[in-house]
Amino acid sequence: MLSSMRLALPCLWLAVCACSNDVEGAGGLELPAVPQTLELPAEPPSPPPFDVLLVSIDTLRADHLGTYGYARPTSPNIDALAQESVVFEHAYSQSPKTATSHMTILTGLFPEAHGVLNGRDVGMVRLSDQIPTLATLLRRAGYRTEGYTGGGNMRAEFGFDQGFDVFEVSKEQKSSFARAKAALERLVTAEGGPPFFLFAHTYRVHDPYVSPKEYRARFCDPQYAGDIISSREDLIAAGGEDFEDRHGVFWESVDLKDPADMRHLVDLYDAGIRSADEMLGELFALLRASPRERRTLIVILSDHGEEFGEHGKVLHSSVYHEVLAVPLIVRLPTDHPLGKRSSRVPDVVRMVDVTPTMLDLLGLALPAYMQGSSLRPLIEGQEEQGERFVVSQFLSAQLHGLRAGEWKYVRKKKLEELYDLASDPSEMHNLADSRAEKLAFMREQLERVRKHSRQLARLAGGAQQVEMNDDMRRELQGLGYLGHDKEEQ
Repeated sequence: MLSSMRLALPCLWLAVCACSNDVEGAGGLELPAVPQTLELPAEPPSPPPFDVLLVSIDTLRADHLGTYGYARPTSPNIDALAQESVVFEHAYSQSPKTATSHMTILTGLFPEAHGVLNGRDVGMVRLSDQIPTLATLLRRAGYRTEGYTGGGNMRAEFGFDQGFDVFEVSKEQKSSFARAKAALERLVTAEGGPPFFLFAHTYRVHDPYVSPKEYRARFCDPQYAGDIISSREDLIAAGGEDFEDRHGVFWESVDLKDPADMRHLVDLYDAGIRSADEMLGELFALLRASPRERRTLIVILSDHGEEFGEHGKVLHSSVYHEVLAVPLIVRLPTDHPLGKRSSRVPDVVRMVDVTPTMLDLLGLALPAYMQGSSLRPLIEGQEEQGERFVVSQFLSAQLHGLRAGEWKYVRKKKLEELYDLASDPSEMHNLADSRAEKLAFMREQLERVRKHSRQLARLAGGAQQVEMNDDMRRELQGLGYLGHDKEEQ
């Protein structure tokens, strides 16, 4: 039972030394020793008086939202919510892959610590039962927990069902939000029941980018004369009727060397964002019509972004800025002790910090093993000492990224890259050959973090290998995670 479970995991605050931008005299990242045993915090005597709505819009890069400076009208409902929220301007994902990133969000652990990978041809990995998710911790605190996802790499088989009273998967891109809306309507009208935690996830922005006609009309150039399949109906007619065929059929119609095709991909992507934003607006409207709106904590985020040729690729298989920079918007309940705050936070933060932050805002004790740390001090307007470092990993590709201060280190297998973000924020000029000392320093720091995560993984029992059934294999093929190589182009 989790209430009495003991975990051999550390109390962890991870920061970058103030001198980390200089090699000489740099002390490196602060990593505490790993203790022998720790317990989960005691269960609270009564649940917190706040409800929770956590929304993940899969594959949504931050710089395509109005509140993050995008000029196109992709996100009016998100932008309106941001006006009454805390907007973290520089939030970074810990993985470019859906299952890995979401499990970091929901456990407060780096990828190598929780060990969950996207589904692969060789099988899949499930979260260890010894590691509780956010849903597990909230249900333990007295919450009614319900989750509605788009399936694929967000299925129960990965361990995402852990802690949920209700966990439902939908293959169609819109229906996961439709089910979440129906659940929200039921939860906000319930009288005398426990507080609720509702997790809503959608692939609406994910490829293949085939939004309804009304959204394409707002963003796509009517003069586009290329071959990209832009509607669900045309995708089905071209042979993508089965879910597992849609990804491959869509990308067969794309010429990545054609500038017009690349522009059209962005237009279709933006149309998908507007479609998701309107579905999200329906959730907000439903909540605002309820008296429980005053007591509801809302968090909007994404697992990773999307590439459109910035580094010569498409989709999301890198650890560059365009894939890792994601939205993080936190709207406090009106009745919260901090009050409904609105601000913009320029500090670097991470998806691994989300669960610790939510627990802290709800007044619940943080499990000491979590590698993330609460962002509540930043929400309160306090200044942090130093800057949080960012680790991002695509483990099955042996791809790792580390941001520490104004430096970014990337390693794929044995190939290394180094970027000075102060002068090169787009990560275009690799300094690995000219800054040998800094390269060695960053390499050493990455290995220290990786070692720390591997210790946690061993002490928590490790992730579990699980056989992939035929239904899941077909579904992952439809999302482009099996049998296609466009992501490596």
